[in-house]
Order: sequence, then C-alpha cells, then structure tokens
Amino acid sequence: MVSAAGSVRVTVGRRRRDARQAALDVAQLASGTPVVLVTPAPFAGSRSRRVAAQARIGVERAYLALPNADAPAYLVENRPAAFRPRRLVGALAAGRVVVGRRL
Repeated sequence: MVSAAGSVRVTVGRRRRDARQAALDVAQLASGTPVVLVTPAPFAGSRSRRVAAQARIGVERAYLALPNADAPAYLVENRPAAFRPRRLVGALAAGRVVVGRRL
C-alpha cells in the first residue's frame, strides 16, 4: 500500500490528449484529495511530472514501477539516496507511480 485509503487512481495515457485529459480529471477533484498517477512508458517521468504540475498535485512520493506501471511487481522509490543505479533503472523502467494530494 503506497497511498492513502480512498485515493483516486488516474492513469496517464501515452498520447498528449490523454495526458491533458488526466490533468483535467484531477483538476476537478476537491482540494486535499489523495491522488495516485499511474504512467506507463515511454517518457513516464516527464509525463507524470507535467500532469502533476498542470493538475496542481503536491507530490509526496514517486516510484519506478517494474516491470510495468499497471501491475508492478516492484516499486522502487525514485530518489537518489534510495537506489544508487537509479539512472539505469530509470531508463529501463516501464512506468512511474506518483503519490500526492490535490492542492
């Protein structure tokens, strides 16, 4: 369990219009609502950061999802101190999971 009970799960699609729609969906939520962004590869890191900024999500944690974002077997916290070869795993990771709250 990486998110608060009652969190809203939003999948950020691969196309730009899907990402825009995800940001609009989250923007309609009440302030303080816990949100989990699930973003498949490729470019999952940049898409999840962009959607979080557009939707005004205060990011609490971010994870690399291995082998994929929809059904990860492993979640590795995405911060330098947590995992040293982060760049290699980040490049190979199939997706990202971002946990935060709507501001």
